[in-house]
Amino acid sequence: MRLAIILVHYRAAQLAARAVRALQADLAPLKLEHGLWIVDHGSDAAEREILHDLARQPDIHLLEPGQNRGYAGGVNLGVTTSVGDVIVIMNPDVLVRPGCTAALLAELTGRAGVAGPRFYWDEEQRVLLPPGDRTSRWDAVLEVLAARSEGAARWARRRWRRHARRHWSATTTMRSATLSGALMAFRRDVWNRVGGFDEGYPLYFEETDWMRRVVAAGIESVHVPTAAAVHLHNQSATTEPRAGQWFETSARRFRERHHGRRFTRTLAAVARRWPPRSPRMAEPVSGVQIPEAVGNGGWIEISPNPTGYPAAGEPVVGGQSWNWPPQVAARLTAGERWFFVLSDARGAEVRTGWLRV
Repeated sequence: MRLAIILVHYRAAQLAARAVRALQADLAPLKLEHGLWIVDHGSDAAEREILHDLARQPDIHLLEPGQNRGYAGGVNLGVTTSVGDVIVIMNPDVLVRPGCTAALLAELTGRAGVAGPRFYWDEEQRVLLPPGDRTSRWDAVLEVLAARSEGAARWARRRWRRHARRHWSATTTMRSATLSGALMAFRRDVWNRVGGFDEGYPLYFEETDWMRRVVAAGIESVHVPTAAAVHLHNQSATTEPRAGQWFETSARRFRERHHGRRFTRTLAAVARRWPPRSPRMAEPVSGVQIPEAVGNGGWIEISPNPTGYPAAGEPVVGGQSWNWPPQVAARLTAGERWFFVLSDARGAEVRTGWLRV
């Protein structure tokens, strides 16, 4: 087996260098023939120096297309340029943990054609990031309703929570079609069969669209909880003023393709006529005390979205207190407010409120 790793970079060279070091440490025990292709979509002089220094290593190749082709275009360029039976695509803000690559590759020797890891928000591996969202028409309708009705938001959270907990609580590999393009492994024959990413998505939804095609082709995809990775999450997009516009463009493209243009336009018209509710902004707390009644099996969920989902989550026990992992708090903006939900082992909501960073 020869492994090709595609890392798409955009104004995050220091993060990319950390990601490469983590990869090299993870790959060293495997003695596996591999190559790493870094696609540079944007860098200043200091960042280019970091990337060119990395490319001096014999197994690292730097691709400079001269323009930002989007994540989809970067992945496509890397895959078509690279050589390897198995491909890993990744963001520069992802740090694989020991054993991650081996666990993903092991799944690709069986029935599965695509595999994704368990993502943590912090290097202590306390807080789990959410799995990819489900993307049916009903999910799109619920997203609009949840932003406009507190009752609908609670309903949507319950439905989302079942989906999230299946992934968060998994101890063995499970079938899942909601994998993240932040780090994903697949066989090249799957890519050849399904085709590349759609470059019409400027950013976001490109892997969601691709996973739809994987499912339609009858190819099995799996979530691998024994493969752990830390996603430092959205580091380059937060400095890009066009990120919000790119998200909206990609979301509309995805919905028109998979839900139909008429459905998408009708839903957008409803959203325009019925403005989102103003969330009740109670005084935020700096930490959360977990009531004894929560017992074992409870979760705290943290989301920047006032609907409360999708959210990151951490298991909690009644009688304890919860606060931000220091590494996460250091990457957030002081004074930010995040919505939190405390739920028990059955998924019932015990408390909601706002957290201060």
